[in-house]
Amino acid sequence: MELVKFTEDSFKSLVLNIDSSLEMMVWAGAKYTYPLTFQQLVDRMNQKLNGKTKNHLFSLFDSAITGAIGYIEIEIIDENKKLGSIKSVMIFKNFRGLKYSNTLLNLACSYSFETLKLKALELKVFSFNNAAISCYKKAGFIEKEILNSVDPGTGKSFQLIVMRKENDL
Repeated sequence: MELVKFTEDSFKSLVLNIDSSLEMMVWAGAKYTYPLTFQQLVDRMNQKLNGKTKNHLFSLFDSAITGAIGYIEIEIIDENKKLGSIKSVMIFKNFRGLKYSNTLLNLACSYSFETLKLKALELKVFSFNNAAISCYKKAGFIEKEILNSVDPGTGKSFQLIVMRKENDL
């Protein structure tokens, strides 16, 4: 298994795994709109922070099946503080329940700490997403804060858990 830079070739696999606006919201929050278009991803890939790439988009690639089985984004939040954020973690439907999310997170953390030289990673997860919370804890993320929010489209309230992992390298 390895992380490979997200390309147009990976787009179809990602889009096929997002079949509703609810799934889009759980997967990506409000940064994308349903239905996902390649242009939205290109725009995200092209965002800059101080002239440097802000968002690093990857597929989890399995050479045994010669295909992508997941997707993840690493966003640089503060270049001076060396702080990043894990965004949009997804294992594609046919591969869920097989512990690939642990591999995906570990590879993303290694890339963040070793290649990007980040000191810490944060993420936000819906409080009802128990499987994701468990996975993040196994990867070394610690709960730091609970945020109360309201969906502007529906008026429904929800909670996000902010989690953080420090660079132990």
